[in-house]
Amino acid sequence: MAAHHGRHEAPDEPENDRPADELSEAAGPQGDSVAGGTGSDDASPTGGAHLARPDRVGSEHRADQVGQADSADRAPGGDGDNGVDQADAADRVGAAAGADSSQRAASAESAPSGKSPANAERPESAESAASTESAASAERPESAESAASTENTASGESAESAENAAASASAASQPDAAPTPVRSGFAADFRDAIAPRTVLLVIGVLLLQLGFILSYVGAFHSPKPHEIPMAVVAPQQVSGQLVQQYNAAPGDPIAATAMPEQQAREALRKGETDAVLIINPQGTQDTLLVATGGGSSVAEAVETIVQQGQATQQRTVTVQDEIPLQPGDSRGLTGFYLVIGWLVGGYLMASLLGVASGSRPANMRRAGFRLGASALYAIASGLGGALIVDQALNALTGHFMALWWLGALVVFAAATVTIAFQTLLGVVGIGVTVLIFVILGNPSAGGAYQSQLLPPFWRGISEALPNGAGTAAVRKIIYFGSHNIAGNIWVLAIWAAAGLAVTLVGAGVLQRRAHRRAERRAAKAAEHTSAGTAVTA
Repeated sequence: MAAHHGRHEAPDEPENDRPADELSEAAGPQGDSVAGGTGSDDASPTGGAHLARPDRVGSEHRADQVGQADSADRAPGGDGDNGVDQADAADRVGAAAGADSSQRAASAESAPSGKSPANAERPESAESAASTESAASAERPESAESAASTENTASGESAESAENAAASASAASQPDAAPTPVRSGFAADFRDAIAPRTVLLVIGVLLLQLGFILSYVGAFHSPKPHEIPMAVVAPQQVSGQLVQQYNAAPGDPIAATAMPEQQAREALRKGETDAVLIINPQGTQDTLLVATGGGSSVAEAVETIVQQGQATQQRTVTVQDEIPLQPGDSRGLTGFYLVIGWLVGGYLMASLLGVASGSRPANMRRAGFRLGASALYAIASGLGGALIVDQALNALTGHFMALWWLGALVVFAAATVTIAFQTLLGVVGIGVTVLIFVILGNPSAGGAYQSQLLPPFWRGISEALPNGAGTAAVRKIIYFGSHNIAGNIWVLAIWAAAGLAVTLVGAGVLQRRAHRRAERRAAKAAEHTSAGTAVTA
């Protein structure tokens, strides 16, 4: 009964989690007295029955060792009273051990990851072992075992934390593109050496080359006169017959019109007609007036046609060149090459601006800078061309200022058109410029063969392009007193204005598109940042 009474002195004591046989084994001979004093395990609710639970064996084992040492000090003889005291001491130590176990469990739950709760256990363990040196010695293995268990738990939590951090880092970096593996092999090297875009550009160059051959050979391989304007001065009774005869010739080489002599000569001086046929009513010797300044090939063609026509009437023709070429302008080609030089300078300058600073101006301000640079370049280029042909070579003299400003307009038209095509098409725009100014413009400009001798296609586009308009304008300035030059100037001005307008409008569109793209990229970047922050959190 004393043993039972001793066990009920600690009402807050948790149920002993140790089996009775482990308690008896730990207590030695005194454990037998305790077991005997308490009766059977089934007889007492606070006796052996509650000692049969297996929880927290390690801590209870340490408490039994402390209780054993205490009992040994108090009952060296091992009699019944000493056994009761020994049982009371064991109960007190068990209660202390239970409280110690509860504190360790609470500290393990509240302890942060990676920090062992064994440190929180040591003060309690030291308090439990204060009664004896041997109890403290017996406690150390158990503390080490508990610390090892706690360290294993902390290590597991640390590993789990590392895995979570790695998963977060992987999720945060998931939007980034994986590095492209290095390709090898014949096919990969071939694709790297000759990219599809390069292939397309090469095909474009090939097409331009073939177009160049087709255009030049097609325009020049078989020149035939077509409706060359000619005035007929003849008595009224024969003028109508002559006009009908020439206009009915196969292929329509001549467009004859009956005129009085004074009007016909004035039309020739103004470039309104290419030849004047004066019939001598008193003889068989007629006169053909030509203007080689308007094109030597046309003058030669008219001379051939009239001589053959008059020969059918048993008449001869004397040719007079009313507007001859200047001494430095052999074959009348100087003006043609001057215009070609101006055009080449204009589109090359604009192309170089595109290559150096990007084919497409990023905004309207940069487009304005390019156009302003083109205007300055055009003035300098026009001046340079006029100085060369007039002052340096004496090829085309007497019209320096007119040539200067005509050249500036030609260069500016070529430059603005090139910039416009680059703005619309990028680097492909340079190819389109070459197509217009070189492949189509040069053969149709009326250089070697005037437009009246060209096939229909080239004849139709001749003075509609800057090449033909510029060449005709130079001839009219030098040889025809600038008569009827307004149409050619308008053609050049329209090309220049169109290039200017397309460049500014296109740059504005590109600027707005770039702004929208920048906004979309910023929005996507913000979404990726938010997603990465959410994953990290």
